[in-house]
Amino acid sequence: MLLSATVLGLAGCVNAEKPAAPGAGNSVSYGNPPSSQPAPTTPPASAPANPSAPPPSGQSATATRTAEHHNTADVTFTKQAVPLRQQAVTMANAAVKSSTDSRVRALAAQIAKDNVSVSTMNAWLSQWGQVAAVTRNAGVLSTSQLNQLVATKGISFDMKWLQFMRSNLNAARQAATTEQSKGSSPQVKQLAKQWASALKTESSRLSAIG
Repeated sequence: MLLSATVLGLAGCVNAEKPAAPGAGNSVSYGNPPSSQPAPTTPPASAPANPSAPPPSGQSATATRTAEHHNTADVTFTKQAVPLRQQAVTMANAAVKSSTDSRVRALAAQIAKDNVSVSTMNAWLSQWGQVAAVTRNAGVLSTSQLNQLVATKGISFDMKWLQFMRSNLNAARQAATTEQSKGSSPQVKQLAKQWASALKTESSRLSAIG
């Protein structure tokens, strides 16, 4: 009896001194292991709504107003003014090179520098859905007349130039005057007003030459 108790006591001591399994640590947990849930992630903040996109650049506001506010008189004037102005510049450049009269050359240089933009008028026609006039209106030379003038030299050139330029300036003045009284677009009317003032001065100088 005593021997049995001694044996049991020694067995208990051996079990008590048995080392713990590696990694077990010094404490024992009797509860369920904590669940390994991933940490909650914060959803990214939604991007702010894009502001309204600005309207396409396109034509300027002034050009848009010109296109929207016009009438038949504006179209007629612009179609007349484009070929008249183009030929006036062509004849003026020819006079600077070919004229023997200093007064003609000086007037031609002034005409060539007039602040009348053909590209602006063509842009207006395009905005209005119009094309430049293909028929010859008053004051516009035929191709053969213009070629003949450019090919002429000396006094003969001066005589033809004065004749053709007088017709051109008179037709341009008439078109500009009509636009100021019947046109609707403020921009077109302003161009006509400025051009008419220059044409008046040029016509007076031309008359003084002969």
